Amino acid sequence: MASSFSYKQRECETCGGPLQFDKAGNEYICTYCGNHYERQEEYDGVYEIRHTATETLSSLVERDLSQAEDGLVKCRSIDPTYPGSIVAQLALHVISASRTLDQNEKRNALSQAIEAYKKLPSPFDPQTADVEADFYDNIESADIRSLLITVFRTFKDTARVDYLNKSFDVTNIHSEKAANGLIAQAFSSGDYAKVDALLKSPAGLDADRLYALVLNQYPDTPQKVENVATTIGRGVNPSDGRDALSEYLTQSQDAPATKLAIAERSTARGVVPNGRAIAALIEIASDEASVLGLLGTLGGDKLNDEDLAATVQALLTATDAAVAVKGLNALANAGYYLEFSQQALLAMLTRTDLDAAARLSIFTAAKTIGMNDRRVQSVLSGFVSARVPIDDKLAVLEGLLAAIPSLNPMSVEEYLMGSTVDGADKPKVLRVLLDHLQARESLRMAVRRYPASTQDAPQVRDHIVSILVQERLLDPSGM
Repeated sequence: MASSFSYKQRECETCGGPLQFDKAGNEYICTYCGNHYERQEEYDGVYEIRHTATETLSSLVERDLSQAEDGLVKCRSIDPTYPGSIVAQLALHVISASRTLDQNEKRNALSQAIEAYKKLPSPFDPQTADVEADFYDNIESADIRSLLITVFRTFKDTARVDYLNKSFDVTNIHSEKAANGLIAQAFSSGDYAKVDALLKSPAGLDADRLYALVLNQYPDTPQKVENVATTIGRGVNPSDGRDALSEYLTQSQDAPATKLAIAERSTARGVVPNGRAIAALIEIASDEASVLGLLGTLGGDKLNDEDLAATVQALLTATDAAVAVKGLNALANAGYYLEFSQQALLAMLTRTDLDAAARLSIFTAAKTIGMNDRRVQSVLSGFVSARVPIDDKLAVLEGLLAAIPSLNPMSVEEYLMGSTVDGADKPKVLRVLLDHLQARESLRMAVRRYPASTQDAPQVRDHIVSILVQERLLDPSGM
């Protein structure tokens, strides 16, 4: 059974060990032998002044300086020497100094704060400053504790800060200003457990600022992903969040899995990165499930045209054929109108990490989703003049030619008259093109100019002339 005792008693009656206050049981416990001592208000005789000082601090938490000043007057009338009265006075002056823009008022408030602080014993020792320690022990409000921690940090008073922190449960904090201040301190000191706890508090938080802090400063752990989701739930502005998320995804050194998880959680909650960031994610994704999982959160109208174009290009140029095909279809099925630029398609068709069959499967998927014959013709013309190994070029070229009803003679003319990239293999490419050319009449005039105007090497020129004669496109008698 616990014995009753006065707050002034700070040593165990049995062993002389120090006592620690247990708020839950409203008692003191010896840290050595475990004796329990019941704390009773009627024994300490300071309930009124303690309550008044605490209420004054509560007014300061709410930033009601007028009410706090009234409370401080009451404290002084009851007992101006009581530590709680001095602490309330100190806190009032520190807050007043932080709120005013007038430099004279600021200096005056700080001067009064320093004078009040000098009235407290230094250094702080709860064994000797037992009345002050008792005052702190009875503060149940996490907001008031947070306020006092901030005040004493101003004076670099680590002893009082540590003492107040012992029973400080940040999950119970309600003050928005106090909570945001603690968030900043927690990130500054690397106290990420406190960040986790503050996210569970009922206090209002600056969600936009917190979102950026979690993204850029919180360590790469599974908890980071959870904290991102929790922060968005507190009301991150989609526009501000987009900028912060995009910067994180393109610059952070976090593991790809972490980035992908954060991107999925964010986009599912309405914070969507820009196309450049999405493309960067697709490029680092190691498996099909990761890419498709990300794309699955981008349904509806979350992507603008620029973002969509960047996403499509990343699928075409940075994933394997299966992922590219499924990814493009996923976007199309989500309601997006996909446009395939010639630049992106040529970049895909000239990839060296995929074989011809894989590239043609991606091209076929793109054509099925929405690519007209004119775009296919322009891509074919560009590909014919691209610098690609000849066997690879011929294999892809056959697939492209099969995708159009007829070959445009201009594509053949441009290659014949202007391209030298294939060197000695140019006749092979020309032969394939001519085999698929139906409208030949419009090509005859250009063919007549070829022998005299070509930049091809003599041997290549002679071989091509021979082919043109065989195809009856060039009359040898007119040469």
